[in-house]
Amino acid sequence: GFIFFFFKAKAAFRVSASCRGFKLLFFGSPEFNDAGKYNFGLFGVVHNDGSVSNVGVVDSCFYCYGDVGGVCGISYGTISNCYNTGRVSGNNANVGGVCGTSYGTITNCYNTGAVSSNSSRVGGVCGDNNEKISNCYNTGTVSGATAVGGVSGRNVNIITNCYNVGTVRATDNNPNV
Repeated sequence: GFIFFFFKAKAAFRVSASCRGFKLLFFGSPEFNDAGKYNFGLFGVVHNDGSVSNVGVVDSCFYCYGDVGGVCGISYGTISNCYNTGRVSGNNANVGGVCGTSYGTITNCYNTGAVSSNSSRVGGVCGDNNEKISNCYNTGTVSGATAVGGVSGRNVNIITNCYNVGTVRATDNNPNV
């Protein structure tokens, strides 16, 4: 099934939930802006037993302090078959096109939107990966100060069968790109 969201004005919200079997599409260039918040995205937090699947975030803009992603801010669960085409940016660390920080699994996801931060751990799919990313890709521009990557800005576990064709830029003299 499909769920469509239409926005005419700027809005901000945070959701902790899971979604299965729906494609959520955004139209009308929604801008979610809350510079003082963490855990920001369509879903703020995906918990250990939670999952988000078949979710598309289209033509949106997410901006907050840190742990921000188009689909979710921070995940301890499973994200699969999801994508983001909008802009995602943060003022601090852990910014990703699909997920800001992941302690769970990200599978079959992609990002085509621009991802940016003034800080570190900035990635096209995930800003800070602590578990597993597989079968994912990024084509969007990714920029940040340090620990900047096309798929993941910082990785401390497993990335398999993923690729990046987007531009990756780091502004720090020792960027760890």
